Amino acid sequence: METVTLTFAWLCKIVESDWPGIRVRLYLDSDQKSFKKFRQVAYAVRDRSGLRVAVSPRLESMPKSVITGVMAHELGHIVDFAVAQEGLKQSYGRLPETPERRADAIAERLFGLKISYDKYDLETTGPGTRPRPKHLGL
Repeated sequence: METVTLTFAWLCKIVESDWPGIRVRLYLDSDQKSFKKFRQVAYAVRDRSGLRVAVSPRLESMPKSVITGVMAHELGHIVDFAVAQEGLKQSYGRLPETPERRADAIAERLFGLKISYDKYDLETTGPGTRPRPKHLGL
């Protein structure tokens, strides 16, 4: 999980620089029930144990642009969970109302990346469809 771990650490440094109170853990979730579809390789969680991004072991075998896109998107959710809406609006301006597109918008503004969706509907920083396709849920 070296590429996933290094990408997560790089992006978390940016999160912590902009939002010093946010601490996120990376969690390897080997339970295949968590990832029923091919495109499901990560998810963001906020619970009693804190904030974490859970990833499937399959993510490591994907292109770096997909790893970066997926991790940035999930960290967009984490920031959305952790920061009051007024703080988000002040820092990033108007954001989409739907959670998935809002996660992409936060990630793009926070990391300076463009989030697209590849032919497998995975988040990527490479070429793909923008904005998030409606059939994936907004």
